Amino acid sequence: MKSKFVIRVFISALIVSTAHAVPYKQIGKIEDDSYGNVRRVSARIVVAEGLSEAKVTEILTVAVKALATKYNANSSMVFAYRSKDKDIVKSTWTVGKAVYAPNGKWEDAEKDAEKKVVVQLGRIYFQSEKIDIPKTGSEITLTSKKENPIKISRLRDAWTSDQIIAQIPAGTSATILERYEKALSSDFIFVRYRIKTSYQGKEVEGWVFGNNILKKK
Repeated sequence: MKSKFVIRVFISALIVSTAHAVPYKQIGKIEDDSYGNVRRVSARIVVAEGLSEAKVTEILTVAVKALATKYNANSSMVFAYRSKDKDIVKSTWTVGKAVYAPNGKWEDAEKDAEKKVVVQLGRIYFQSEKIDIPKTGSEITLTSKKENPIKISRLRDAWTSDQIIAQIPAGTSATILERYEKALSSDFIFVRYRIKTSYQGKEVEGWVFGNNILKKK
């Protein structure tokens, strides 16, 4: 009987612990934008995938208030990201943003006004994940607007003439070697594919734009 009691106590404690677990993870250092006697701090956090707008709003509200309390800040701000976002400490937020400050305004930090939380949500996080995204090794067809030749670059982020290694006709088959995406804002994702194909008897390997990928065969 004693062992069963211990097991029940352990399970109960586990449930309580899980229920109160922090639903987000801070990334990078706290950023301090204070001036004079006015304290302003901001932080970047990652939230789990698949949450509702109401849940994300709740998390941001909790996080931004906790930040203000911990650092006794006049104004606090939190930026939320997806776990798969790249270069989080250097990128714009993708999930949401929250400000806790007088009048709900970061710039009103020194004003003697009621503090409010203002939450802004992005669109990318709440969009359904596309199920037809080509995976590594997929055979695809290259496409372009108006059937213009597709420029293949040796570098992922450069399409200057000195980096173009080939111009492939639309309709050419290719193999996906790598997919790269980075959110440039809460509404827009930058997508590039590294592909391999054959053209004029030679094997060509390089980067193309996301909209150059037509479909999986």
